[in-house]
Parts: sequence; C-alpha cells; structure tokens
Amino acid sequence: MNELKSIALHYFNLGLNINCIKNEVTEHNFSKKEILKNPYHDYKKWIKEAQSLQDVLMFDWNAATGIGIVTGFQNLRVIDIDGCENIDFIKDLLSILGLPRDYEWLVKSGSGIGYHIYFYTDEIDEEKSKYFFNFEDYFFGRYGSYLPYDNYLKSELFSASFYPNDDNLSLFERMDFIWKSNIIAPFSMHKSSKRYVFCNEFLPFNKPLKIDFERLEIIKTM
Repeated sequence: MNELKSIALHYFNLGLNINCIKNEVTEHNFSKKEILKNPYHDYKKWIKEAQSLQDVLMFDWNAATGIGIVTGFQNLRVIDIDGCENIDFIKDLLSILGLPRDYEWLVKSGSGIGYHIYFYTDEIDEEKSKYFFNFEDYFFGRYGSYLPYDNYLKSELFSASFYPNDDNLSLFERMDFIWKSNIIAPFSMHKSSKRYVFCNEFLPFNKPLKIDFERLEIIKTM
C-alpha cells in the first residue's frame, strides 16, 4: 500500500478527518502560496461532519505529496509556531498547556524551524472562542482575507496569527492558531524536500489530548 495512504488511514482510525495534498493546481488551491500545504479538493464540510472510510479512500493517494488533517472537527486545534529552533521553549509551551514535555503530538516542520502542537479544546460550543479572540484582533482567513472577530463565527475557515512580545522576540517569529482549517501533517513533503515528522514518536497511537481552554490565554500573550 502507498505509504502516505497507510499513514492517512492510521490518522483516520484515530478519529481524525483527513485531506490529501498533491503538487497539482486545482480550483481549490490555485490561490494559495504553497500548494504543498493545501488540499487539492474541497474539505470545508469535514470541519463539522465525520468522514467515512470511503471518503478517505477516494482521494488520489498515488499522486499525493502529503496528508492534511482537518482542524475544527470535534474541536481539534493546532498551534503552528514559525521561526523557532529552541526546543526548550517548545517544551515550556507544552507545560503551559498542561501537556507532557515529550508529547507524542508534537511535530517538527519540514522547514526545520517550526513546530506544530495538536490538541483538543474543551469548549462545548464556540462561545468560549468569542472571549478568547478579542474584537480588536485581526485574523487570517485561509482564503486570503483578514477577518475581524465579528466574522469568526460566520467563517467556514479560520486561523489567528499572534506575534511575540518584546521578551520573546528571539524565540519565535509568529504563532498561528489553526482553529478551523487544514494543517499539513507528518509525513508530508515540505518545499525544502524534507518531511514533517513527529518529534517524540514515529507515529502516535493515541488521539491528541484535551487541554483546558483557559491555558491558551497565556500562550496568546507570549
């Protein structure tokens, strides 16, 4: 079986919704800067709906360059830390979030200078997000527009970008909170020709852990 297909099925069996990435321009990714990070197909319905096995098998895995995981489904979230080479800082972030410092859902980007942290949040609905994402903040819509918070609940796709305070300028360039979107997953190809990998396991055998929503407030202000 195709390696990426096998890994995608592993993620699916853990209860995650899966996307397929191809190095091919389609109507769904032509506006993206990097098609190696974006599905060649539409996936928005899977932010709210569970996929079937047939949904995953129908993707063109023979031409795939990567796997995407849908965030937002069942409150799965990812923090994407860009421009960071300090693993001790990342481990401190894990501790702040209440996660193990050797957390199995910690991913190193194919760039070599970034990390992804997967987790579930505990909100029953999206009301807690209303108080987390401040009205004055602006957030990057994955289809190319900056959206103020009052558009958040209406937006099918949503990610927020936060920048370091003065004390942490040397530690990272930016944190993206990938709230309702697609995140590129191990063992996908990066434009550097390197692959995304898990930091502490070859593959996790458990779902990401759930964190207390309030812990994210600390991360947001770093």
